[in-house]
Amino acid sequence: MEQVIEIDAAIYGALLSQKRPRTIRTDAEYDAVAEEVEEISFKDGASPEEREYLNLLHLLLAAYDEAHPPYGKAATHAEILAHVLEHRGMKQADLIPVVGSSAYVSQILSGKRGISRNMAKRLSEFFGLEASVFLN
Repeated sequence: MEQVIEIDAAIYGALLSQKRPRTIRTDAEYDAVAEEVEEISFKDGASPEEREYLNLLHLLLAAYDEAHPPYGKAATHAEILAHVLEHRGMKQADLIPVVGSSAYVSQILSGKRGISRNMAKRLSEFFGLEASVFLN
């Protein structure tokens, strides 16, 4: 179940007014949003409003990822997962809590192991993407 964040509407409105988030249209815009996500994600003591804004940024990144598949429909699950990691500025180690072990992550990314429906669901929740992105 998704966690509900209690936010102050005035503070959140001011944050949105300052940041002015919008639909991502280019790879450069994607990279800028990904940097902002990383900055907020690693910030000590991010406010509830910043965490809500972070959720919005994740949705914008996910929408761009879905609209711009990196390799077309013939991409393997390993290529897609590697692309999502790269564009989010993440490393294989960031998937260990989702997948379970570094060996399993390595096997998936090398194409030696497939992605089950259950794993696709966990990855989709982690990245904020549809599970079908990770299934072929």
